[in-house]
Amino acid sequence: MSRARTVQLGAIALTLVLTMSLWFSASAVLPDLRRTWDLGSWEASWLTSTVQVGFVAGAVASAFVNLADRVPPHRLMAGSAVGAAASTIAIPVLADGFIATASLRIATGCFLAGVYPVGIKLMASWFPAASRGLAVRTLIGALTVGSALPHFIGALGHPAWQQVLSIAAALGIAGAAVAGLIVRPGPHLAATARPRPQYVVEMFRQLRPRLANIGYFGHMWELLNRPGSGGGSDPTGG
Repeated sequence: MSRARTVQLGAIALTLVLTMSLWFSASAVLPDLRRTWDLGSWEASWLTSTVQVGFVAGAVASAFVNLADRVPPHRLMAGSAVGAAASTIAIPVLADGFIATASLRIATGCFLAGVYPVGIKLMASWFPAASRGLAVRTLIGALTVGSALPHFIGALGHPAWQQVLSIAAALGIAGAAVAGLIVRPGPHLAATARPRPQYVVEMFRQLRPRLANIGYFGHMWELLNRPGSGGGSDPTGG
């Protein structure tokens, strides 16, 4: 692996570790939020699910307008990380209950749709298809570690929930700095593709893609909602 590839893979992975700490930041302090705002079980579970809703909405909107092809991907990644961090720090600063917090979590998810998928695109620009295995595994590991960070922070001295969210936001800003200052597109950056809305239907017409997608949807729903359910804290999705 060339030095440039190594540096870029490390920078992209570090960006994901730092920025994806924002994903489960509110879930990590959910018991405190429930006590502070007297939230019921339904409201508490939705504070986790709203991030997924925002992520899906952001990913679909970004794909529809080819945002990652219109904006330099490393700048999009950095700007999205700043937006996700701002949405997170706004919870202890501005939020006063469920509606405000849920809205900010939706915004966080929307912005994170400009981080992880764009990171995959940037990684692919540095590695040809035949040699992406290690790079993909590295980014999945970075995603997993980053998603678990707020739980780790919360276990260190039991800080107040405002501090946990503030630290996660600071990590997000640090991730934005890495993306903006170090990460750059590689020589294999894919050419701009035209949107194909009909693919939403096409991918379910054939049996194998349909089964793969249904299995993946269920897999990600299980992983991404578990940390907010009061059970374990395995975050391995994004």
